[in-house]
Amino acid sequence: MKHIRLHLACTILLLASFISKSYSQVTVKTIKTGIVTSYSADCYYSVSGSNITESGICWSTKPAPVVTSFHQNGQGSPSQMSVLMTNLQASTKYYLRAYAKVGDQVIYGNEINFTTKEKNSNPNGSARPKSETKPTSSKNG
Repeated sequence: MKHIRLHLACTILLLASFISKSYSQVTVKTIKTGIVTSYSADCYYSVSGSNITESGICWSTKPAPVVTSFHQNGQGSPSQMSVLMTNLQASTKYYLRAYAKVGDQVIYGNEINFTTKEKNSNPNGSARPKSETKPTSSKNG
């Protein structure tokens, strides 16, 4: 009976080390945000490892976002994936981080944050839309 328990314990430990090893070989890195507007932002991240079934970005207005909050699957090559986050609120600070799923395990990358532009701002940073800019006038003569 002791031998059976010992054998079972060794089998469980070996299996647990194999499972944790496969998860520990997955690397997820949140790289940076790109263009940020009043209502959208793009983000870049990388993933590496095996048995990854899904990856993307999750975001929230509170730190430590998880995939059960807002999330979007990424596109691109594993070394540089991208996500376009839409339907954001203007002038709001967001926290985001990349994630990867391996089986039922979710591995998160580092967290970064950004603030969306003011309402009606242009991506070039001007708070006034181009249609509202005042034309310059010149006097002839």
